[in-house]
Amino acid sequence: MDNNIYKVNLGMLGELENNLFFSLFNRLKDKKDFIIRFNPKELKALAGDPYMPNERLRRTTINLFNNIAGANFDLIIKFADGRSEQNKILFFRRFAVGYDKNKNIEYLDIQVNDPYFTYLLNDLEANFTTMQLQTFVDLSGKYTKNLFRLLERFKNTTDKKGTFKVYVYENNLEGFCAFMGIPKGFRKDNIGSRVLNPTIKQLTQKLPTSPHEPPTNPLKSSRTKQERGEQKC
Repeated sequence: MDNNIYKVNLGMLGELENNLFFSLFNRLKDKKDFIIRFNPKELKALAGDPYMPNERLRRTTINLFNNIAGANFDLIIKFADGRSEQNKILFFRRFAVGYDKNKNIEYLDIQVNDPYFTYLLNDLEANFTTMQLQTFVDLSGKYTKNLFRLLERFKNTTDKKGTFKVYVYENNLEGFCAFMGIPKGFRKDNIGSRVLNPTIKQLTQKLPTSPHEPPTNPLKSSRTKQERGEQKC
């Protein structure tokens, strides 16, 4: 997967919506801009809950569409004379949900907005960093999934000791909270104990559903305080 997708704030997505979005990514690779149809059984499996009720599937699918429609997918065009143009581009050209008479989902038709986003999906194995999709789906909670996405973006920048530091949100607590999906009313004093600590614990332990190594290497977070006592990450 092209590392650009890791830069996009998807904090508004819930746990199942995250699973569905990135699983759809994987299924859409090499399909160019063709319309692909998914049935309810496939959608439930992609979301990581094969037995979810139909009503929950409907909410998850609609919430995914509504949230992705508002995601900050930007297209920056730079011209030879130094001018530039910023565009907001929808990720999906087609996102159509079919229902039966009882409002149960019968199918989901998806078409990626070509040519703007097909490069994110095509030739993944040959050109891009491939996300550990099953590991991502097996993780619990949107905070854990979002931090895992952030770490995946930097995992190929380790030093000789196998460690790396993520400075992308240094002095930018607001940006970090937006990426992670932490509500604006969340007490900053609780970010360590209620978000980072349990998230790091899950990422550095073997998952019950997987016999493989933990999702990430050992992690450590630290915090400092500005002169006025405001916390920053």
